[in-house]
Amino acid sequence: MAFEKVAIANAESCGIEGAYFYEGTMLFAADNVRQDAIDEFRLIYPSTIVTNAGDEIAIDFTLYEWSNEMIPEHTRAALDRYVNQRILPGSFLMAVLSNDLFGAMAQADFQNQSCLRDICEYIYNELPRYCWGSPDIIYQWVEKDFYDRLVTN
Repeated sequence: MAFEKVAIANAESCGIEGAYFYEGTMLFAADNVRQDAIDEFRLIYPSTIVTNAGDEIAIDFTLYEWSNEMIPEHTRAALDRYVNQRILPGSFLMAVLSNDLFGAMAQADFQNQSCLRDICEYIYNELPRYCWGSPDIIYQWVEKDFYDRLVTN
């Protein structure tokens, strides 16, 4: 499931290693995870429930619901191509992914202007944290050697 892969990637970017999913719950060993890493992860997924079960910590995603129905299909498809195939999006999504609000509004078509908040929530909640935030990050994401460095570290 793509959502689970993104959630695990986001967990790893917060410093949570060895996470896996079982029936809608992310599990990982409690002994090598700092509380601030869990707190940072909870900022990404605030509606999750964290339980410390002795030697494991469980983050319950069963109540977590994300709906991206408001985002135009062509925008979701461009974001999917960017994340999965590392293809640069058009000028509107480049501005959004770069945190350039004025540029995004200037480049957006009517559909995207009306749902800019939904697009930003989708990016924040569903895309890996290390593929958006600035033009440099975007260009690094599409470079294969950046991906190789990330995986090997």
